[in-house]
Order: sequence, then C-alpha cells, then structure tokens
Amino acid sequence: MKKHVIVIILAALLLCACVPTPDEEPVLPKNQDLMIQKGEATQAPEQPYTPPEAPERFVYDFADGTWTVHADAPIIVPDVPMPMVWVRSQGISQEMLYRLFKLLGNGETFYQANYEYVSTKSEIAERIQRMMNRLEDGSYKDSDLSEEEWKAAIEELKKQYQTAPKEVNREPQESDGTYQLMKGGESGTECLYLEARNEQRSISAVAAFKADEGGSLFCYARRLETDGRSYDYYWTNARKVDAASELPGGLSYADAVVQLNEVLDTIGEPFEIESVYLIDDDSNGMVDGDSSSAEHYALCFACRRLVNGAPTVCDVPGTSNTNALFSIPWEQESLRVIIDSMGIANIGWIEPLTLLDTVSESTNLLPFSEIQNIAEKMLPIMYGQKTGHDFIQSLDTQITSVRLELIRVREQNNTKQLKGILIPVWTFYGTSVVTDKEGYSSYSDYGMGGGNDNYEGDQILLCINAIDGTIIDPLLGY
Repeated sequence: MKKHVIVIILAALLLCACVPTPDEEPVLPKNQDLMIQKGEATQAPEQPYTPPEAPERFVYDFADGTWTVHADAPIIVPDVPMPMVWVRSQGISQEMLYRLFKLLGNGETFYQANYEYVSTKSEIAERIQRMMNRLEDGSYKDSDLSEEEWKAAIEELKKQYQTAPKEVNREPQESDGTYQLMKGGESGTECLYLEARNEQRSISAVAAFKADEGGSLFCYARRLETDGRSYDYYWTNARKVDAASELPGGLSYADAVVQLNEVLDTIGEPFEIESVYLIDDDSNGMVDGDSSSAEHYALCFACRRLVNGAPTVCDVPGTSNTNALFSIPWEQESLRVIIDSMGIANIGWIEPLTLLDTVSESTNLLPFSEIQNIAEKMLPIMYGQKTGHDFIQSLDTQITSVRLELIRVREQNNTKQLKGILIPVWTFYGTSVVTDKEGYSSYSDYGMGGGNDNYEGDQILLCINAIDGTIIDPLLGY
C-alpha cells in the first residue's frame, strides 16, 4: 500500500497554481447546454419542495468470476432543493488568508522563507545566458515551450533586467500573512505564494496571480517535538471514528470539534462534517525507508461545502495530471482539518470554490428508478474489466451509501478558465478490497475518485448525473 503524506510540498503547489494555459481546446463529450435546459426548474417558487422519491435502501448483488459487488446501502436524500450554480476557482483572497494566518499563528512570530521573490541583475543575466545557450544548442526543445515562446521568454527577462536591483536583502523578514509574488522557473509564470515559518511550525499557501488560472490554498501548521524532530501524519492504518469512539494519545473528540468550529467560523462559509478519521504518525518505511511506530495521534475532519443547504461531494482524492495536456488541472474542492492533542495541526483547503450565478434553485431530477437501472448496468461494465490483471485473485466491492448531492463539472469547451457548474448527482460510495494471488488484501484504488487505498474511507464508485443520467468522472470534471 502507498503512504499518503499530508504535507503538500512547494513543487506540487506550484504545479497546481502556476501551470501554463494550454492552446488546444478539445470538445468535451457531453451537451452541457442541453443538460442545463433539462434541469432548470419548472416548479413554481410558491410550491413546497418535494424531495425525489427513492427507497430507503439500495439493494444489489452481482458476481462474475473474481469480482463481486454487494449493496444493502442507505439512500440519503437531502430535504432541500438541489440547485445548479456556476462556480470558479481563483485560489483564496488575501483577506481570507489573513484570517487563517491569524488563527494558525496564534500570536507567534513567523518569518518569510528565503525564496527568490526579486531577482538581482546578475541573476537575471545568468538566466538569460542559460536560455540563450539552450536556444543555440537546441536543448530548449526538452521544455514545453516552442522556439517562439522561448525567444519571447528571453525578451521578457531582458525587460526585467532593466528594472532589477543590483542587490537584494535575503535576510528573513517577519511575515504578517501577505502573499508574495513568485515567478515559476525560466518561463516566468507567476503566482502568489506564502511560506512563513518559525522554529516550531510553518504555514504555507498558494493562489493564482490572475483570476481563473487556478490556485489551491494549503495551510499547514507543523508541530515539532522538543528535540527539534518534526513529525507528520499519515493515512497508514487510519480508520473512521465518531463521538463515541475510544481515542488514544490524549485526544478528545469534543475538544477537537470545538477547534474545528473555530476553523469553520474563520473561513466563514457553510461547511459540515462528512466523516472523521483517526490517523497517526506511523511511517511504515515503504516509501522512504524510515520505519517507526506511531507516537502521535490526530483526528482528521473531512468537510463538505453546503450550497443553499445542499451538500457537495466529499473526499475525492485528486490528481494534478488529469487531462493536464489539454486543460488546467482542477481538483474537486476539498477541506480537511487535522487536530491533535496540541491543537490544529493542519488545514488543507484545496481548490476553494467561488459561487457565481444560480441557474436553478430547484433542479428537475430523473426518478431514482431510472438512476438505479443505470447503476446496475454500469457497475459490471466499469469494474468487471478491472479483474483482468494477472496479480488479482479477487475484487470485492461493497456499496455503503447512495447520496444525492452536488458535484462540480467544468464549463464545456472552456480550457482557459477554471469555471464550472455545480449539478445534482447520485453518488454511490463504497470500498473495493483487492486480494492478490498470495492472499494479501488491501483497499483498492479502483474507484472513480482515485486512490483511497490506505484507509477505511469510502470512495466514489459511481457518479450519475441526476438530470440526464450520464456518468460523471469526478477527476475529469465532466
């Protein structure tokens, strides 16, 4: 099993926030305008809302060779209308970052990390010379830039040289949570970035410099032990817990919820707890060879946004490489807050959404009977083929819940902006346990949401558009 590290390193952040906009514009394989027209409300505003009819449970069994699927799962239907709302991703505002910085900083002094926010004349001159050399020997072709783009980047550096200072003070400066402008690599792509730290903790954030060009935000408050060794929390052996669970390491569920509410109050936008996990700092050595037993424990709260009271999907592990050749990577919004016995250890808020216009406050939905027929046809098609690998002895899929909720899909044919629309979907959550030929079993990443293979959390097994019955890929966003 893979080790999922909570820390998001600078390189990953820059890939998410500073990726160049591609030139190609592929046609997405669905008629979004027709879907929106079909979903627009026909119910008069004065009529009381009636939730769609659905049975209390989804019951389904299927077996085919090495693959089995079983479902006796509750069907969860919100008691509020399901809207359609245009949204965009633009990172997070400076005002919001100030509030989070104040909460995480807790009155401590933090210093800006020594990153090259301003280059000197000599540094720019060296960069120009390197790029000229690569242009001459042809090695620039190893980059993603054409010859014309490479030459344009050189000219831009020459302009920067004219106003660049001869010297720059690189001594650590005290940080108040203000973004710094960072240029990413020789191409000069810009984004806003904050990394502030002191002897015990660090706080990092990244956002887009220009509107609608992407930008996740990540706040991280790392705790250090008295001997100076840092520790991080991993997903290895994590498990779901609730208020009645017995917790180790001096953890208190009630106290952690109080601190979580402080975070949500600081954010000031509607979120609710979707699930809670017990995690620890155990490093099993499979990635970096550093094997140790757990000494510290924490609760991880996975939260979901509410839009007009309607819940959005939660816990969709993403990948910044999905469709990256043709459009700006865009993960589903994710908010996770990790709290240990000393307080807030981590806030990870990925791709915060900005709500724009409401298309429909009460969207027309297909009957659940049609959704169920689609699910029973698609599950064998989608998962039966995954058992063809030689190392698999069996794949056991369990559907644990079916939920009516909102998911963000991209605006069709718009690859230049991170703009999309929240639409209602029926999401089938569950787990897949794969057993190899040697009899070893582990949680599989054979789901639509990516690789949740190291903890008991549910993943998205199937996501069906509640308006027109099409299949939605949470990672692709359509």
